[in-house]
Amino acid sequence: MAIAGSFLLPGAAHANEVGSEMMFDLWKYQTGEEDTGLLTGKPTKPSTAEPPAVTASITGIVSYRERVALLPNDVIEVQLLDISRQDAPAAVIAKQHITQPGQVPIPFKLAYDPAKINPAHKYAVLARILSNGQVRFKNTSPCYVITHGHPNTADVLLAMTASESAEQSKPLAGSGFIGTYKRTFIGAGGTVEEMLHIRSNETVELHSSFTKGVMREAGVWSQEGRLLAVTLTQKNGEYINPERIVFELQGNTLAAVEYDRNAYGLHYIFIRTVGSGQKK
Repeated sequence: MAIAGSFLLPGAAHANEVGSEMMFDLWKYQTGEEDTGLLTGKPTKPSTAEPPAVTASITGIVSYRERVALLPNDVIEVQLLDISRQDAPAAVIAKQHITQPGQVPIPFKLAYDPAKINPAHKYAVLARILSNGQVRFKNTSPCYVITHGHPNTADVLLAMTASESAEQSKPLAGSGFIGTYKRTFIGAGGTVEEMLHIRSNETVELHSSFTKGVMREAGVWSQEGRLLAVTLTQKNGEYINPERIVFELQGNTLAAVEYDRNAYGLHYIFIRTVGSGQKK
């Protein structure tokens, strides 16, 4: 049995108007969308999603002047500090940890909440380079940012710590470099494995194995202070324009500090496999 009729709700001018609204609410109710309450008597409340947080940032680079390479496990720590109070530790506003940083200069970006900034306070960027928890480099003077006319950019120049300087100044015999070193990386044609042989007769060989075959380079080496200077003069038995690479020995790691990054990649670092206490 069908019952037909019409009725008016307060504020409705015509029955057709009410019917249209009810049909529209019925469709919303069935599809799970919000309704105005004509059908259910319980209007759906509009969602009150929180607005996205407002953030600002400090950008810049971290660098140092010393001819010392960073190691793969070194970590760069960058902090934005409120240094206004001299009678209390600086408050950390933001921080960033950069792992496997490569070599300097190293870019950073510190995101912070502008609501935490007091225009009357002083803010500075502090950066440190740590190796196994020990500080190797840090900035010795404040790098002011944000307030009192200072920008939101910072070029942070670090200095070697006294303990790192003492470690670097230890004498190193040329025989300390002698041995075999290895590195593996992914090149354009797949996995590449390189073996670097530092011979006691002051010659050097670099063998690179990849999908298409093997490339053999040869040359000589000499010691420059605590650094190892390698000059490659042959490639697959043919003479080439000399290529110079300067390495630093840190433990069992041989890291390049002067080289052609386009030719050898950003992380030109070898791990010792034979020599100076390493067993074959």
